[in-house]
Amino acid sequence: FIWILFLGILMLVELVKKCTNHASKRKIWIPMLITIIWLCYAGIYILYRNTIFTSFFPLAMVFTVLCIILWESFVYIGLFPTNTMHKELFEASTIAAKITDEDYNTIYSSKYAINVPVGLMIQSEEKELLIDKDTKMKNEKILNGHFLWFEDISYMNSLLEKSKSLQDKLEDENELLKAEASLRTREETVKAKSSIYNQISVELKDQINYISDVLETEKEDIALKKAAIVGAYIKRKANLILLSHSSYHIDASELGLCFRESLHILEAVGIEQGSILKCNGTIHVSSAKIVYDFFEDVLEKCMDSLESIFVNLYVNESIISLKIVMDGDIDLFEMDEFLYQTKDFETDIQIKKDDSLYVSFITTDGGDIE
Repeated sequence: FIWILFLGILMLVELVKKCTNHASKRKIWIPMLITIIWLCYAGIYILYRNTIFTSFFPLAMVFTVLCIILWESFVYIGLFPTNTMHKELFEASTIAAKITDEDYNTIYSSKYAINVPVGLMIQSEEKELLIDKDTKMKNEKILNGHFLWFEDISYMNSLLEKSKSLQDKLEDENELLKAEASLRTREETVKAKSSIYNQISVELKDQINYISDVLETEKEDIALKKAAIVGAYIKRKANLILLSHSSYHIDASELGLCFRESLHILEAVGIEQGSILKCNGTIHVSSAKIVYDFFEDVLEKCMDSLESIFVNLYVNESIISLKIVMDGDIDLFEMDEFLYQTKDFETDIQIKKDDSLYVSFITTDGGDIE
């Protein structure tokens, strides 16, 4: 008890010492009076313990009530600073806000608050609302009412506008870069195509000149026949050249397609044909061109008197075997020039004649040649 009394008096002294409000000090008698009452009760309680007095005024109850009254007296006389002018303080604040009752009747409103229709206030319960371009209204439910505040988003809008302007500028620059890249790509594509067309023109120059010559010198039916056969070769050889610019190796079936189209043209111009084409795996594109060139050279040498032809083409792993059987009034011929063209490959060429002309061409796939 002595400690409680001592600490209570010490607290009162400290509050008075630190209080800067002289009016509060003049009213210090109020908490002192309450303290005296507290001391009197304590003395009576000690003297008359276990009497009817302590039954009507129990220690715990009296001490609790007096403690509450003491602290309220501190607030009342101003030893504890308090805000009693809530409305004036709210009105003078720099925030844009208002407090309303549940029916949105204004209770407190700051000087920067915006007057908005009740309908908009109700809508703001579900989500934030834009009052204008630069002001956003928010609504929070409180006890028996609502707290509404208005957020200035003009700075954010200015940042967004700057960001949009910068984004537009970047998009314009990006479009210019894309256009420049596209132009470079087109230029490179044109150069690549020009290079391919030049290669096609150079490699097929003899066949193109051959067609021009036969169309000028031969009879129409013979000229058209030869032009169709050589034209099929030009078409398929050009395709092989195009493929060679995308990959060094191609599917062996591409070579089979070359032979199939040439044989189809031979049949179309009245030459009987048959074939066995077994093309498996992949081959070097140079090998495909060499084998197809050999076939075309043989056709050009025999074209005038060729009546029928049978082709057996076999491609497997690194071996390409081409065997041709031809009938007609065909003289035996040599292929020295073509042997020179295939000097980079291991090639075996055999040409025999009895009732028919037999041509055999076997070569290894030039996979190591680029």
